[in-house]
This record gives sequence, C-alpha cells and structure tokens, in this order.
Amino acid sequence: MVDNPDRALPELGGRVFAEKPPLTYWLAARSVTAFGSSPAAARAPQLLYALVSFLAIVALGRATGGKAVAPLVGLVFATFELIYQTQIWLACDALLVAGVSIALLGMYRGLTAVQSQPRLRGYLLMHVGLTIAFFSKNFAAWLVPITAFVSFVLWERRPRELLRWELWAGSLIPIAGITGWVLHVAADPDGARELRALFWNNLMGRFASISSEARYTYSGGHRNSPGKYFIEMVAYLAPWTVVGFAAMHRAWSTMRRDAPQRSAWRFAICMSLPSLVILSAAASARGIYAAPTLIGIALLIGLWATDQDVVASRGTARIIAWSGAMVAALSAVLLTATLALMIAVDHRASIAAIVSIAATGIGVLAGLKFALSPDFISPVAALHRLGLAYALVLSIGLLQIFVTVNRWEDLASVAASIETAVQRQPLVLWHPDETTVAWTDLYFSQKPQRIWYLDEAGTRDDGATLAAYLDTRPGTHVLALAPQDRWGLSTWIKYLRNGSFAPTSADSPAFARFMRQTRLRVDKRLEQPGGRAYLLLSRPQAAIPVD
Repeated sequence: MVDNPDRALPELGGRVFAEKPPLTYWLAARSVTAFGSSPAAARAPQLLYALVSFLAIVALGRATGGKAVAPLVGLVFATFELIYQTQIWLACDALLVAGVSIALLGMYRGLTAVQSQPRLRGYLLMHVGLTIAFFSKNFAAWLVPITAFVSFVLWERRPRELLRWELWAGSLIPIAGITGWVLHVAADPDGARELRALFWNNLMGRFASISSEARYTYSGGHRNSPGKYFIEMVAYLAPWTVVGFAAMHRAWSTMRRDAPQRSAWRFAICMSLPSLVILSAAASARGIYAAPTLIGIALLIGLWATDQDVVASRGTARIIAWSGAMVAALSAVLLTATLALMIAVDHRASIAAIVSIAATGIGVLAGLKFALSPDFISPVAALHRLGLAYALVLSIGLLQIFVTVNRWEDLASVAASIETAVQRQPLVLWHPDETTVAWTDLYFSQKPQRIWYLDEAGTRDDGATLAAYLDTRPGTHVLALAPQDRWGLSTWIKYLRNGSFAPTSADSPAFARFMRQTRLRVDKRLEQPGGRAYLLLSRPQAAIPVD
C-alpha cells in the first residue's frame, strides 16, 4: 500500500490480497509514508485505535451507568487479556473493535434519546462506526452491532424503532462508502473474482465448507468445537474472569425484573450473548473473533460494581479478593518470565528488565493487598485500583519480554543472512506462507525471481515443475520453510538454560522425496527460537574437468 496508495486492495508477493477491505492497510501505509519505514511507524495507528476504543467505551459506560461507571468500564475493557492481545497485534481486529465501539455508543444514544435531534446524532454516530468497522473487516464486523440492535429492540418490545427516519438517515454514509469501494474493486481486471473472495469465501467460508481456491478456504483452518468461545471466555476475561462471571450471574437475575437500569443491563447482554451464539455455530473459530463481544461484558462489570445489592452483599468481598489473586498471579508469572529471560538469555540487568521487574512487582503487591485484606472496599474503588496496577503491568511490565521476543523474531537479520549467502544470484520461493512472502517482500533488496505458491496447479505434491524450472536457470537458489515442528517444553528449557540451541535437520518423507526430485542440497539453515526454520537450497555445481 505504501507503493500503491490508491489501490482498492493490497498486494502480497505480487498477488492481490482479497481477504479484507483495505482501511487498516491504508492507515498503516500513511503512517509509514509520514514517519519512515519501520515497525514503529507501521504500528503507530494501533495507538489511535486503542484510544478511540477506550474513549468510546468510557462514553458508553457513562451513558448507561453514570460517571462512576465510565472510567471503570474503560479500564476493565482495556485490560481484558483478549482485548490487549487484539490491540497490540498488527492486524485488522484492533480497528474493528474501535469501529464497533463507536457504533454501539451511537446506537445506545439513539435508542435512549427522547428527542429527535439527539436520536439523529446518535444514529449518525452509529453509522460512522459501522462504516469504519466494515472497512476494517468486511460485513462480519457488523455481527455484534446488528445482533445487539435487533435483540434489544425485540426484548424491549420496540419494533417501531425500525421505522424511525433518524435510524435510516445516516445509512447513506456506509452505503456510499461501500458502493464506491466495490465499484473500484470491480473495475480491476480480476474484480469479479476478488469480490467473490471478499463477500462469499471470506464470509460464508467461515461458517460452512464451500468450494474455493486453497488460499481462500477458511473453514479448514482454526476448527470450531461446541462451546469453544464460552469455555475460553475464562481466559479472554483475565484477570477479570471472576468478576465478569459474577456480573453475568447478576444480569441473569436483574434482566427478569423491573430493576433500576434494566435497559442498560439488557443492552449489555445483547452486545455479547447473541453474537457469541452465532460465532459458536461457525465452522472456523479464533479467539480474536470474540473481541467485540467483550464490550458488553465490560459494561456488565461496571453495572455490577455500582449495583446497590452487590455493594451490600457479603460475597462481593470474596469476588474482589479472587480478582486481586488473579492480578497477583498473572503479574507473578510475568515477573518470573522477565527474571528468567534476564538471567538465562540476556545475562544482565538492562534498563528494560529493571523497569519490567518494578512494574510487575507492583502488580503482584497490589493484587495481594486486595486478595488478603480483610477490610471491605467498594467494588468500584477496588476494581479501579486493581485495574490501574494491572494496566501498569501490561504497559511497561512486559517491556523486557517484548525486547527479547523482538530479537528472537528479527526477520530483517534472517533476510540479510540469506542475501549474503545468495550473493545476488537468482532466488525463488517454494511454498511460502504469508509471513515468508511478507518479509522477503519487505526486506530483500532484490526481489525473488519467482514464487511457487502451494495452491498453484502441479506444485502441491512434487517438485517436478521446480526441477524443470531450475534446469533452465543454473545458479538459482531456492528458499523454503523447513519441515520442522514447534519446540516442546524441554527444548525451550534447554534454550533458556544455555541461551543457544542446536539446529535440527529437516527430516520428513515428503521433504526427502522433494530433494530427490529437484536434486537440491541444503546450503544454509536458519532456525528461530520456537522452531520456525528456513532452508536455502541450491544444486551442486558440476565439477570442471581438468586436462
């Protein structure tokens, strides 16, 4: 996108990447253009997405529960394990969460407004959020907003809401934006195929097994299982798992009677439960798909913390104590990992390690204080203090771990090592995954001469086509992923003890057959911690006869 800023879809390795609409890629490209080509520049928009999500959810908390709930809801949401993962991952999902947060804020304001102008402003904001969400991750991004709106209107018995002109006035915003973009995509020579991949394979292919190209087959990966999302919710909500389930239990009793803020409780449930049920029926399942549903659970926690019956309950102190114990336990795990990396890998106490140890230590102490204290404190104050401590852990307590992982996953050094070995001779990629195509495209000064994709006809099971290609191009090198399993626990322990590892040999019947067919040899093997390894292959040079 940096090289082609006006494209309707990005490219990867010379092929159109027709999986998602392009807003995430556009914004990252603008950031790289403005600040230079670096990981920090590409990731800079992630800070904006996180801030927008936080502010929108704080505003939603204020609209539903008042000033006391607002900062707590935002803080709890930002420190959910799944949300933290989503917002630091350079993918489409962080922008998706921002768009959905804006849409839900506008929706609630529109639904609760008693006058036409505030209602119109609310629904206009909802449509802006829906537009952002679509351009981040297709129509799948509308799952939470649409199911929340429909289920809430039915639950509240307000079908006339669907007939309000204010609801539909702003629909011109997403209609105009989506239509213009679709026409732009359709104008591409292969536009019909790209639109099919976007709106059929990428959407329906996640819910059912449909016939498609190998690279657009989604139902085969990340297989779903009954109750997957509900079981994994224990991890998604950490460290607020206990209080999250307490809030859901409270919602069950509150939603059935004429209780204060009943509509707010119902709206929070509608933001989470219907979409989780639908996701559970899909063929493909990834935890990150559930990230937008946690907005409703964060709101439930805020409503729970200010519920007068909850404040007066004896069990509330135990729930706060368990939440403190989880904050302490997670902080202790991160503290232990930081110390292990400092001692076993870096062999010194760097500034990053000292800062990380201090922050995670604060998290441990704060969690233990609430886990062991017999004194009662209001849920809002307790969760607010715990949340601030854990936010400190997540913001700077992970610094040393990230520094080490960045060094482990330094693909720029892998690219430099391969280019040095190739010495500007031709290079082809054999069956690369998306990561390999991306870093070779980014870091190689001389682009690969040819990429042999796994989904190309005739290249799936044998190397005959590659052998024929190499016969006509002597001196060509081949870069391939090694057939290597991920490291087990014992290998990781050995690596952490010694700070080094012995590269394993590539060994599998399919790979041995491939090497025989192509008559290649291994010139260089580059293995990263964790087991990901690359092989640089070439054909032995024929000996020159001596007279």
